Amino acid sequence: MALALDPSRRESKVAKSVVRERQRPNSGAEHVAHRDGIGNQGNAAADEDRDDRHPAVRGRRRTLTEGVDIINSLADVPGVTFGLHICKGNYQSRWIATGGYEFTAEAVFGRSTNYDVFLLEYDDERSGSFEPLAKVPDDKVVVLGLVSSKLSELESPESLIARINKAAKYVGLDRLALSTQCGFSPVSIGANLISEDTQERKLELVAEVAHQVW
Repeated sequence: MALALDPSRRESKVAKSVVRERQRPNSGAEHVAHRDGIGNQGNAAADEDRDDRHPAVRGRRRTLTEGVDIINSLADVPGVTFGLHICKGNYQSRWIATGGYEFTAEAVFGRSTNYDVFLLEYDDERSGSFEPLAKVPDDKVVVLGLVSSKLSELESPESLIARINKAAKYVGLDRLALSTQCGFSPVSIGANLISEDTQERKLELVAEVAHQVW
């Protein structure tokens, strides 16, 4: 993830890069957004019955209150800088969830008080707009996962810089950072279908763009 944090400061020295991953649609169940996880509830929830008696609504609200509080409690260690990555699935170059951060932003960003850094997937249109970043507290750093760790296509520095500047309308540029959208091989099996040479080039791209922007 190319993220270096100094525990003595609340700032993140992170390489920042943006990508528009043109993810090919998955088939079957993998194409359907799983709406129970924190990172996946965005657009689907808006169309459902908001009645508290509806089990799905109660479940989502518990996830965004009790669930977030449990995750936040894990980072209650003084003197350590913690980062929270919100993942939408990363297995053999496939994703499992879609949706922006609109529905979850206020709860996740507002209740995760023990985390200093939010690492967010923004590799393609599945992740929605940058507008929810306006709800990130002023003392937090946002790492934009703009460079795809799933696809071999190499993003252009110009496109990444343009997207970083768009995000800076909602979070100050000094609080933004760049990274890949997720890990290249986040599990022991099911590594993404991308060569080691391409992985290296993408990490170099992250560093190159970070030096240009910051």
